Amino acid sequence: MNLDDIMHKFFILSDDYMLHRGNDGEKDFFLFNVSTGKIFKLNETSFTILESFSENVSFSAVVDNLTKKFSVEKGILINDLSGLMEKWTESGVLVENE
Repeated sequence: MNLDDIMHKFFILSDDYMLHRGNDGEKDFFLFNVSTGKIFKLNETSFTILESFSENVSFSAVVDNLTKKFSVEKGILINDLSGLMEKWTESGVLVENE
């Protein structure tokens, strides 16, 4: 994915996937594929990133929000997040929404 192209694109969590956080402050985070029944255990950071795409939002807006939330340099976050975005869009977890 070209970084210039992705910055202004909008993405959303696919209808085939659902996020779940453990009850009562537990540190359990999951991604469910409701079509196949597969369950993926996530760390808190991955969960937070995917949760950012629960609503139709631009990649750049997610970067801005996560930069503040994690107190990380924007360039580092963009570099790390663009790799995840490529994996998640190729696997159908996130879909581009126009």
